[in-house]
Amino acid sequence: MTFTVQAQELNSQSLASIRSLFASLPVPTMGSVAGTHQSEFVGPWWLRQVAGPGLTPLGLEGWWGKQFDAQGDGLNIVRRQGKIATIMPVRLVEMNSFIDGRPGLAVFYPRTSRLPWPWVVDELRRIDKNCLLGMTLVTKYPLKWIALPFLLHAKDTPNG
Repeated sequence: MTFTVQAQELNSQSLASIRSLFASLPVPTMGSVAGTHQSEFVGPWWLRQVAGPGLTPLGLEGWWGKQFDAQGDGLNIVRRQGKIATIMPVRLVEMNSFIDGRPGLAVFYPRTSRLPWPWVVDELRRIDKNCLLGMTLVTKYPLKWIALPFLLHAKDTPNG
């Protein structure tokens, strides 16, 4: 499997060090994340092994990425049987981070989504002009303190 430069750097780090990196990164503006973003699982090897298959029973089988408009409305993108589809709406919200308390940008899933998505928040920080570091959190105790990393790479279209 080929990893991007950003992923190669993160894949050798612990979850704690990725969390520290996240806290040091700048917060993107809502308008700056408008567009299509291809996902990439990062972090320790065990997390990369279970991340994709772990999304299947949660309704995000074949998760390819996300797309957002300039107002903060978005959709998840999946690739299934070789075809791209958009599913499960999301909403970008400016709020204080659960991770470090700083003002931030978070992705919320509608309350009407299947479980566990109403309890999930994806927080975003900018690694560089084309790459975001996302941290997925489940807001229910006792999972509230576990943040799982992923990358979002800006793409023109979901063809990758």
